[in-house]
Amino acid sequence: MKKAKIYYVDGGAFVSPPTYIFHNAYFSVLDNKGKLIHFEKDLGNMWSGLAEFMAIKWVIENIKYRPLTITSDCTTAIAWARK
Repeated sequence: MKKAKIYYVDGGAFVSPPTYIFHNAYFSVLDNKGKLIHFEKDLGNMWSGLAEFMAIKWVIENIKYRPLTITSDCTTAIAWARK
């Protein structure tokens, strides 16, 4: 049985006063050794959880190795990905 490869994802967006609207979203994908695999910036004006979901989607679509494990600190993005 193959051992699952682990990928760590993180996403975010900037907020600025006075409107505090999310802007310039971004995400990153790292392998289990901490090496940056992919970085995407300027995704648009979206919530950081959506940017993190996009990172999970990127791993699923672009990493062909299976089985894999995706780790994220955003429980909302993980929940969306499981659906």
